[in-house]
Amino acid sequence: MNNQRIAIIGCGRSGTQYSSRVLIKAGLDIGHETYGKQGESDWKLTAKSLGDLKKDYSCILHQVRDPLKVIYSCHTFYKTSWQLVYKTTEPGGNRKEWPLWRGMKYWYRWNLLAEKKAIFTYRVEDFDAVFYEILNLFGISKSNQQLLGEDALVVSKTINTRYKRRWSDWLPEKMITWEDMRSADEDLTEKIWDLATSYGYDCDRCG
Repeated sequence: MNNQRIAIIGCGRSGTQYSSRVLIKAGLDIGHETYGKQGESDWKLTAKSLGDLKKDYSCILHQVRDPLKVIYSCHTFYKTSWQLVYKTTEPGGNRKEWPLWRGMKYWYRWNLLAEKKAIFTYRVEDFDAVFYEILNLFGISKSNQQLLGEDALVVSKTINTRYKRRWSDWLPEKMITWEDMRSADEDLTEKIWDLATSYGYDCDRCG
């Protein structure tokens, strides 16, 4: 194994804990929002400049998730998380704005910020395949990759899924829809649709 250190960035609620757990299961020390010898999987790293990221990481990856699911569940963020989002993407912005619109702006702006810093973007829904590309980065042999995959890829993809009214005073009982978002901001919804499509999502099947 070589001395690579990776950073997995992107939106919060995009499965960064899941990817960390899978890679840990494969024997890599990839911390979730904490230090790891081989790197970290942490949405907050997106706020760092590319120069600062390159000081600590040899490889930066951008992980994305179905926009409807992220926009729905990001309302469980703590206040400090939203403070970081606004400081990074909209200094002086109205932090008391409608939660749905806030989540829409977050998914769009944060992913654009992350993709500019990463060597490639992948969907967390495709992590079973990306997993082997990450092992390649660490110089792990093909024969060992197969063995590691059989053990590591059993981690549940629903880990840390947030669908309950736990911390948010606004969280619909049902998943939001594209129509909900168009009612909030039609122009922004089209931008989200186009960006999600560029990431490989079939937006008619999202949610």
